[in-house]
Amino acid sequence: MDRDKRKGVISIPPNLEEMLNEVQRHALPGIEYSGWKPLFLRKPLFKTSALVVRNSNDGRIGVMDEGGRIRMQTNIKVREQESQTQTPPPSNLFYY
Repeated sequence: MDRDKRKGVISIPPNLEEMLNEVQRHALPGIEYSGWKPLFLRKPLFKTSALVVRNSNDGRIGVMDEGGRIRMQTNIKVREQESQTQTPPPSNLFYY
């Protein structure tokens, strides 16, 4: 049985850049420009944090290593969040 371990912790903290090392901070804008979006920050016990990213073009998932490179991962289970689902706009809106 899978249990939710987050207990109210948000997936991307507002101080994300403070939690990354200098190389990762410099690499982040480049990977975002290439279509990779941060999904969540892993914070394993007694290990360094790892940023998990998803490619918006093809859905691949990877982990940004300490050198700022993306290592492809196929074994990461990702929950789809309600905020990621698109809801159509109301039909009574006027567009100019």
